Amino acid sequence: MNKGYTLIELLGVIIILILLTALVLPNVINSIKSANNKNDELAAEMIISATKIYMSDNFSDMRVDSGFTYCIPLTTLVENDYLQSPIKYNNINDVTGIKAVKINYIDSYSYSIVDKNQCSYIVYQEPNSTTFLKTTLLKSDIEEITVVDDLDLPSNTLNTFDVSDSGNGSILLWYTDADSNDLYEVYIGSNNGVVANSYSMGLFSDLPNVTSIDISELDTSKIIDSSSMFANTPKLDEIIMIDCDLSNIAKSDNMFKNTKNTITIRISSTNNTFITDNLTQSEVTNPNVIQSN
Repeated sequence: MNKGYTLIELLGVIIILILLTALVLPNVINSIKSANNKNDELAAEMIISATKIYMSDNFSDMRVDSGFTYCIPLTTLVENDYLQSPIKYNNINDVTGIKAVKINYIDSYSYSIVDKNQCSYIVYQEPNSTTFLKTTLLKSDIEEITVVDDLDLPSNTLNTFDVSDSGNGSILLWYTDADSNDLYEVYIGSNNGVVANSYSMGLFSDLPNVTSIDISELDTSKIIDSSSMFANTPKLDEIIMIDCDLSNIAKSDNMFKNTKNTITIRISSTNNTFITDNLTQSEVTNPNVIQSN
């Protein structure tokens, strides 16, 4: 007959197991943490490497003396085949839609992976798109564009779109048709200010029916490349950019290409030199520049 375990023996076995667990478990946890950290490091290296290649392929002139900040959502890298999703990072199975790479340049480049809501920029779009700012609104249906510093949508608003890089609704586009002519007055607004991307090439280009653009409330201080920003706007009569900071713009090729021969540009005196110099280089042959101090 086999002799059973006594209660004291069972308690002894349990105590030994508890002691072994106490000794082994921290090592197991540390091993898991170390593996996760290593995976995060490898994922971060992969993301940053893809970002560098993307920037190299798409933006040839990024350096200015005063530096810049630019954000690229991971969705942009995935959509353009620089990364493959899902992207596991920071114990999240897929961060494709919630993370972005923030690029800073002051003497040298630095890259950091951040939440998309830390990048409240107006979205970048490729020039010559038929729709405006990645909405479904056709460029040919717009007659006026105004940037405002709030999100107070009027009662006659016809539609709204989220046009922020973060995709969190921090910057909205809405439009009205106040004169019922089937051409829309477009407003872009944010309670925290609207910031233009460092690379704003073609931002307000290819708008065949637009007559007025008011970007006085647009933070333009981060713009480095404004090439073709207002190009191919044959009916544009007036550009209002009072108090806009244009000091960091290093490239402005064809900024006013194929616009009207005479455009009224309302600016502050601090930007007069920049505008007149660029107008001389453009195809605007008879600009009417009005200073507003």
